[in-house]
Amino acid sequence: MDGHPLSYTWEQVDLGNASYSVATMVDDGTRPLFRFVSPTSDPRRTLPAMSSLISGVLAKGEAWPATNRNLQFRLTVRDGQGAVSSDEMVVQVINTGEAFAITAPQIGTMVAGSTQLVTWNVAGTD
Repeated sequence: MDGHPLSYTWEQVDLGNASYSVATMVDDGTRPLFRFVSPTSDPRRTLPAMSSLISGVLAKGEAWPATNRNLQFRLTVRDGQGAVSSDEMVVQVINTGEAFAITAPQIGTMVAGSTQLVTWNVAGTD
């Protein structure tokens, strides 16, 4: 795109029933789980939002994947000069009955530059 600064938009493009309350923002197997966010200069998007993953509390417009299904996403890249490109991808969600979890170390803080052995339960995803 000729060296112009790029903006990136990741959108879940699954169609489904609209959800207007937190009580109905659940994975029913059809509706989108992640809302649109404004374009950014970062080509990456973490789903759910990193703040949701850390706190365990979902941001408005997000739902935890809970059913076996394929999630359809579209990445759109713009250069602000009229050039636009997009591509679609599929993420397969499989409910293994348990959650991915870090099992060690179980400490609150780590010292910068220190070495830590990290282990995790892959929850049947390997």
